[in-house]
Amino acid sequence: MQKKEAVRRKRNRTKVVGAQKVLESMACDPIAGMAVIASDTDVDVSLRAKLLMELAQYVYPKRKSDQAEESTDKTTYEERLKRIRALADESRADE
Repeated sequence: MQKKEAVRRKRNRTKVVGAQKVLESMACDPIAGMAVIASDTDVDVSLRAKLLMELAQYVYPKRKSDQAEESTDKTTYEERLKRIRALADESRADE
């Protein structure tokens, strides 16, 4: 199974390198091209939005659930709920 995965990865790398060489030979930077189109106010807004969403992935990659920041608050759910209720009671008493 690992051998098949290695072969697949090598094939994908070969495709990527080949695509990069073609783009370089044409002096074509697809990211720059998308940025130019996305910045052009004469282009349809839906296309611009799609391009901006695509470009955003390179600047702000999506986090996987295990990479999400953990809360520094170590209180339990019950403790937080008790605190919220106390704050609500205080708020009502102030009225």
